[in-house]
Amino acid sequence: MILLYIEDKILSGTIATYLDYLNLDYTTNIDHKVECAIVAEINPKTRKIAQTTKTIFIAYLEEQKIYTKFMKKNKVSKQYKEKILKFFEDCTNIVVSMPIFQKIISSSTNITVIPKEPFQLNLVKTKKGKDIVFYDPKYQNLNMIYELSIHYPKLKFYYVGYKNELTMRERTTFNKLPNNVIKYKKMDIISYMNLVNSAYIVIHNDIDDFYQIPILLKKNLIIKDIPYYENFLIPSKDCYFYDNFKSLVLKLEKIKNRRLSNLTDEVYCKLSKIDCKYVSYKYQILLV
Repeated sequence: MILLYIEDKILSGTIATYLDYLNLDYTTNIDHKVECAIVAEINPKTRKIAQTTKTIFIAYLEEQKIYTKFMKKNKVSKQYKEKILKFFEDCTNIVVSMPIFQKIISSSTNITVIPKEPFQLNLVKTKKGKDIVFYDPKYQNLNMIYELSIHYPKLKFYYVGYKNELTMRERTTFNKLPNNVIKYKKMDIISYMNLVNSAYIVIHNDIDDFYQIPILLKKNLIIKDIPYYENFLIPSKDCYFYDNFKSLVLKLEKIKNRRLSNLTDEVYCKLSKIDCKYVSYKYQILLV
């Protein structure tokens, strides 16, 4: 018997689907006698479970925080790392969605990569648009979109991002964005899918799962070169990467002039293989 103790209803339902597919018995009652447990949050109850039962921790909900904290070197990050590593030591396995976590998490506990199933899109793919989506949800690349919009005054950019509080410098840059930049704040996934569906190129600047959307819609994709995608997306094979303004402009020019082809066909196949059967099998290896 497996204890499935995940408070997040969406993730709990997803993992339950895999367990049902594998015909594995599970309970959500913490008082039942079990052989192992699956948890996805870090709190007093899950800490106690990990200390008394063989426990698999699914890190999906915590991954953005883990990545951000483990990539920084300051007092707050150090305290977070010490706290979470102590919890990891009590677990028998840590499940992550991207290979980078095997590199940055220094724990004696096994770390297993099981990718998340991609989004299911019920959209009819449109013909090539002319516009560019610049996805920057935390406003970390305001200068980049400003420079791009000045460099390409005849192109229309859709700038997707939101931040509660802007510094004076950020606010000045944001307010200076020219008229060829259409600003969107927080967007739900359906609205973002529709926006990407009508675009020609998507420039992705974050570590969330929205990178999948242009791939699944087979749009030209350029991603900021950050370690998060290391050993998962292959540069110039799965998509294009940029690390500064010059390299981004170079990629844009080549795509616009059809000197670079759309790479999403191959990575589309890679994502399409990550279905319920594939992910269930990965969990079966850990559980049986």
